[in-house]
Amino acid sequence: MPQAFLRVALLLLAAWSVSACTTLDGLQRRHIFQPTSEIAGTPSDFGFDYVEEWLPVPQAAAGAQPERINAWWMPGPSADACAILYLHGNGWNMGDSTYDTARLRRIGFAVLAIDYRGYGKSEGAFPSESQVYQDAQVGWDRLKQLQPDAARRFVYGHSLGGAIAIDLAARNPDIAGLIVEGSFTSMADMAHEVHGLGYLPIAWLLTQRFDSIAKIGSVKMPVLFVHGESDKVIPHSMSERLHAAAPQPKTLLLVPGAGHSSIAVVAWDRYRAALEGFTGKLGC
Repeated sequence: MPQAFLRVALLLLAAWSVSACTTLDGLQRRHIFQPTSEIAGTPSDFGFDYVEEWLPVPQAAAGAQPERINAWWMPGPSADACAILYLHGNGWNMGDSTYDTARLRRIGFAVLAIDYRGYGKSEGAFPSESQVYQDAQVGWDRLKQLQPDAARRFVYGHSLGGAIAIDLAARNPDIAGLIVEGSFTSMADMAHEVHGLGYLPIAWLLTQRFDSIAKIGSVKMPVLFVHGESDKVIPHSMSERLHAAAPQPKTLLLVPGAGHSSIAVVAWDRYRAALEGFTGKLGC
């Protein structure tokens, strides 16, 4: 059975059969989120010290079991180093993202990385859109404690983490700058343009929307968009549309030959210069 047809059959089954054991919401969450529990590496593998932290998530209801997300804090080369909250994508955890966070640390940033609930060692069941937004807020609140200077705090999101970062930025104007790498305009656009489901009533069926294109106009800080022109997961045109919809000041870096997760490998000098130039203009 063709994969696209199977996806449609599963969506329709979940949408219209009240006896289905798996809900439409559950199907979407399991298609979008792909949590992994194995920790493949740590910052120490790259020669950087780090502190493991456990951050409590506010309880959803009275009497609910408290949950905590796992975080790694990588202090910068100096006490006043600019700090970044790093938000990873849907199929990785902090261990898989260590290559990325170690690069940021090498450039000179302090880095706080978090795992959403259900990822890595973080507690909680299978995640949802609202939960990862809440987890990102917990991470941001912790970064504000670690770096008290509001002008030296940034947020960086890759792929799905970029959508989470945009939502966080729309709700927290005290972020000094936002960096979005290889992300998308909305989950509806991904369904239409990437997965070929445009013939379905997506607006009615979607429960996990990640509508970044509707939120990006509300951000109150400078934004740097970065995307590989050979990205086969998310087309770079989506970053171009996000950039067009974002208010000034904004910057777009498109990297020829780079895929979804290889920008820093393919064009390290351009990548580093873009980050240093963007944050340097803001005082780092």
